[in-house]
Amino acid sequence: MTAPTSLTVSALLTPLARVRGVRAIVLAQEIDAIVVAEQSHVDVDVDTLAAFGVSLVRRVRAHAVQLQRGDPQIVTVESAQGRVVAATRRGMVVVILTDRAANAGIVRLAVQRIAEQVAI
Repeated sequence: MTAPTSLTVSALLTPLARVRGVRAIVLAQEIDAIVVAEQSHVDVDVDTLAAFGVSLVRRVRAHAVQLQRGDPQIVTVESAQGRVVAATRRGMVVVILTDRAANAGIVRLAVQRIAEQVAI
């Protein structure tokens, strides 16, 4: 799968980057976790965030297949400091790091939109 161009991807990520509580957004290739595009408001190692998101999606997918639940659409990890939300489509993974103030519903919808647009 060919990665989307950076200009196109930046346009996709910008609206979500403006959502209150979103700290970083990464779009990475699922096969190798290479970052295609990113936007970050804090000092975040985007390569580590991409690797975590890709690993998370792969592991959840493997377990979902074993449980006969199909491919996961969105994976969310919640912690005391915030969330990591990941979605995958056609070989690309969108990973978002939020703090606790972020509206989970808005983030979820935005992740779905980005993932769907990347899949086109």
